[in-house]
Amino acid sequence: MTRFGTSRRWLDPLLAALLTVLGQAEVWSGAVIGGPRSAVAALIAASTVAVAFRRRAPLTVVVVCFGSLAAQSLIGVDANSAFAPFIAAFFAIGSAAYYARRPVLALIVAICLIWPAILVDKGLSPSDLLYAAVLIGLAWSVGWAFAVGRLRAQLAEHQANAAAAQERVQIARELHDVIAHSISVMTLHAGGVRRLLQPGQQEERAALEIVEQTGQHALAELQRVLGALRTPADRPLEVQPGLQRVDELLESARATGMATQLEVEGEPHPLPAGIDLSMYRITQEALTNVLKHARATQVEVRIRYGDGAVRVLVTDDGVPPSPTERHLGHGLLGMRERTALYGGTLEAGPLPGRGFQVAAMIPVPEVTR
Repeated sequence: MTRFGTSRRWLDPLLAALLTVLGQAEVWSGAVIGGPRSAVAALIAASTVAVAFRRRAPLTVVVVCFGSLAAQSLIGVDANSAFAPFIAAFFAIGSAAYYARRPVLALIVAICLIWPAILVDKGLSPSDLLYAAVLIGLAWSVGWAFAVGRLRAQLAEHQANAAAAQERVQIARELHDVIAHSISVMTLHAGGVRRLLQPGQQEERAALEIVEQTGQHALAELQRVLGALRTPADRPLEVQPGLQRVDELLESARATGMATQLEVEGEPHPLPAGIDLSMYRITQEALTNVLKHARATQVEVRIRYGDGAVRVLVTDDGVPPSPTERHLGHGLLGMRERTALYGGTLEAGPLPGRGFQVAAMIPVPEVTR
């Protein structure tokens, strides 16, 4: 795919065709005043046809279009009588500002091509020279503004992708701790049971030895593959945090004088370690956002068990983030990554009047309920 995509390739030839038809109609209808008609028709055709290549060769198109305007002025064409070549020139300089590798060079080239023609046609006229430069500069500025907007959008997308990738790495590190701990416990239990077997239980002993060996191999593989994601500063979590420690998170909010409330609905039950950890991290990130950005006076955390899922709602009475803050912030990206990992959902948005709410839901496998 080219820089401007395949879906719009037909637009430039269509625009060039329309301008060419318009330009030739102006010439042969007598609307264009001055100059040999056939030469004027050729010059206008060159500039209008060149528009078809304004994205592929923007600097070349600028040279052709503004060179055509200069040549028309030199052979006596009234600059105010032809419309199509001026439209072509404006498209050329605007496109160069957007697509050219050296957009400022395109601006300089356009001005350098048109000023000599003005000097020859009207002499040293500062007002005419300034007027031409301003018109060219305005058309160039429009293209440049769109180019800056595109670059900002690309940068924001890159930052969002980088943040999502970093969050996935962090999730992988944490899951490494969760899974490694679970496999270690399983292997130790299998070994403990094996040592309690009677001497005649050879088949059971062999089966448990296979479980131990499989667990040890799996643990070694996890250390090899996922351990590569760690940095020297990372340390495995000794105790995996979960929803049972949410009240500890609220201590930070209480320390600032904020009113806090924790409600648990439904019958609490053990969750898979990964889900428990993810819900804890989501709650932690939501509370961090409240403390940093919301200017809230109170925050409520509600944990719901039931209907085959676990839900966490974090609600504050602060000022909702602006659209710009919601777009640039990466906290929500991390929360969405965590819920998506387990097939859950995350909804976040302002409340009517004042406040903001984050609502996360992750399904809980039947075997753990």
